[in-house]
Amino acid sequence: MEVQCYKFIYFQNVIEIEEYMGDYFCFDTNGHFSHYIDIHGNFKDNKGVQIIKSFQKALDKPEIFENYFSHFIPLIGKDTFVRNIIRFMKIRPNKRMIYYSILEKLRNIDIEYWNIYETLIKSQEYQFKKEDDSPIIQILMRDDVEEFQKIILNEKIDLNVEFKHKNHTYIELCCLFGAVKCFKHLMNLNPRPLVRGDAFFHCYPSSTCAVIGGSEEIYDLLIENGFTPEDPLFDLNLSIVFHRYNLYDKLKKLFQDDDMYSLVNVMVQNEFYHGMNDFDYFCPTLLLEIACSSHSTEFVQYLMTKYKNFLHPSVAFFITVHNNFNDLAKMILNQYKNKINFNARFDVHVCATITNVDLLTESIRVKNNEMFELINSLNKIDISQSHAYVSFLGEQLSNEDIVLCAIKENNLQILEHLVRYNCFDINQFRYVKSNEFMNPLILAIHRNSKDIIKILLNHPNIDINKTFSYNGAFFSPLIKAINIGNI
Repeated sequence: MEVQCYKFIYFQNVIEIEEYMGDYFCFDTNGHFSHYIDIHGNFKDNKGVQIIKSFQKALDKPEIFENYFSHFIPLIGKDTFVRNIIRFMKIRPNKRMIYYSILEKLRNIDIEYWNIYETLIKSQEYQFKKEDDSPIIQILMRDDVEEFQKIILNEKIDLNVEFKHKNHTYIELCCLFGAVKCFKHLMNLNPRPLVRGDAFFHCYPSSTCAVIGGSEEIYDLLIENGFTPEDPLFDLNLSIVFHRYNLYDKLKKLFQDDDMYSLVNVMVQNEFYHGMNDFDYFCPTLLLEIACSSHSTEFVQYLMTKYKNFLHPSVAFFITVHNNFNDLAKMILNQYKNKINFNARFDVHVCATITNVDLLTESIRVKNNEMFELINSLNKIDISQSHAYVSFLGEQLSNEDIVLCAIKENNLQILEHLVRYNCFDINQFRYVKSNEFMNPLILAIHRNSKDIIKILLNHPNIDINKTFSYNGAFFSPLIKAINIGNI
């Protein structure tokens, strides 16, 4: 296979390789991770590599490896992938927009990336609250300004020195916990909070801490004292993640124009965001998708009212169906029934990549039976054309239509619905993967799904002797049952 890689050394069947920190990453012509060559030139497949270290080295230079990050996911897992993205957002703030871009691309493939990101970001708030053995944390949680004053006086604390346990200054901790009284006391002692040029993994600047803490009063005091958010993109993002509706409005007003699109011009003029497509990031449609993924009902209502004519809700609707957020799905459906592209296809990344999946197939896959019946009742989708392709590292594993998907997910309710309304040919053979064909009964036998087998056998048109031949191989329910000993 022809392999395209990085740096200027040549091997057999390798076009070009670029090396970073001694790592050679090799990809085939479709962009899929092929193999790895270590610093000594030894060939290794993905099983022989310390792939997480290699991934981290690639993250350190994202402008080179940006288009290849998704191929590390099957090797290291989604959770590890997102954790490292967040880590590098902190230690490489000047490249943060590239990391955002990577997350956004993956979020469009599978909303679970955003769910992991949201969970991890939130956990960084809650981890402080678990530090019961830290008196200062408990004092700030109670906003006990008298005890706080005693600590500052007794320990002669330098207010701009990082809090020794969590790499935060006291100003930032007050913001994080919404300790208004303690915050005001610190501002009286030192009216200019420390502005960080670089941040630690678990460390946010004051404005971001204020968004997480949710105190509108603290945020107002920061602005009144001339403090400008270091990273308004991140703050606006977190205001949605943490459902800080009031702070979301304040962040928009910092850009002097209430129109969402004005954010684009401000960001593009900022050297920090130079070269990034900020319009795509800040457009109302994308904010709607983020709000849906975070189940921020108030934000969804706000955006649907404020930007009613600007929204393109197809992806947001898919997100709500995927996450079983049926209240939001119905809200979007009621207002945008004629604007949703019901025949749109999406890619979803789990342990394998599911491509070209439609709304009906996805509702079965995530067992969202309510939305399946609601969407199907609209007659917007040809149910016979619903399907999804499943692949892993570029190799197609299966081609699942809506019936096979229902059987695979053991979704009895949906299967009974499909049988009751005669939505499919029960005996038809489907090409599933290389040299393999199945019909619904064969798949049920293969999975030893006795309840499903009973449903299928009760169908008046079932033919247990139905046989299909391909390249000298024969496929039938009886042959399958005999082969696996399920007679």
